[in-house]
Amino acid sequence: AGVTEMICEAREIPVFEAMASNVRRLFLGRSWPKKGGRDGLKIAVMAGCRQRGWNPLDDNEADALAILDVTLSLRRQSYSAHSFIETMRAA
Repeated sequence: AGVTEMICEAREIPVFEAMASNVRRLFLGRSWPKKGGRDGLKIAVMAGCRQRGWNPLDDNEADALAILDVTLSLRRQSYSAHSFIETMRAA
């Protein structure tokens, strides 16, 4: 994290820290699993990604997409995660 913060600071890019539980709660909203513990959360985040049209290979990729989704939705009012990902894949 320290290297990321240093590079972002040098390029004047804002950096924010977020707890995984907060990101998941924002990403899942009312779809937060009532049971299942950690495995239930992994399954729910992967399902949330699939609802957005993504197909993560594993729970780590799903978490990364959740972070991207939450970050962009907080930074841009007109954000559409699906169109952003498609634009990135086309480039």
